[in-house]
Amino acid sequence: MYYIGFVFYALAFASYFFVNEVYEIINQSYLLAQVLTLIMGGIYLYPLIIFLFICVFSVKTENAKKIIDSQTKLAASVSVSLGLIGTFQGLTAMVSSIAKSMGGSSDMAEKMNSMLNAISAALSAMSYAFLTSILGVAVSVLLMLSLNFWKFYFKERNSGLSVNRQCRNIHVQFDKNALETLSKIDDHLTSLNYFLKKQS
Repeated sequence: MYYIGFVFYALAFASYFFVNEVYEIINQSYLLAQVLTLIMGGIYLYPLIIFLFICVFSVKTENAKKIIDSQTKLAASVSVSLGLIGTFQGLTAMVSSIAKSMGGSSDMAEKMNSMLNAISAALSAMSYAFLTSILGVAVSVLLMLSLNFWKFYFKERNSGLSVNRQCRNIHVQFDKNALETLSKIDDHLTSLNYFLKKQS
């Protein structure tokens, strides 16, 4: 069941090459916010590396479960926060570019040219703002979906342990019943032996 967590990663990587919308979003985000996009990519891979380490070394302890749970949730929240930072940066750049176009020369032609440049810069800033938010939320959602299925890796171990415990309990119960039966047989044989001696 936990393999589905890896499937989400595979689908995410495949969608970059085969889904035009995803390809455009990631490329545009990289062109407008190169640093934030690279950081989010690293954050997306971070929980995967931890879980691969857990799987390779078959670490199925409660501590390992807590680590993958806490680190994946941390990565998800950081990606959303980075998306918000990108949004505020974009909005700030948009307001700044519009504010600059308000002043300047009294020449109408120059002012119109300045306004057109400001509008172009504002649209780029808005794209920056929205794309970083979309990317941050998408990374967060994919991480939480993967985590939901990764937890089954530890549940399989716990269910196996519970089955073993049940088997042990049954085995112990069987031993007690056997001892009681043997004790009764021994009592009957003792009584029979005493009866035979008495008859002779």
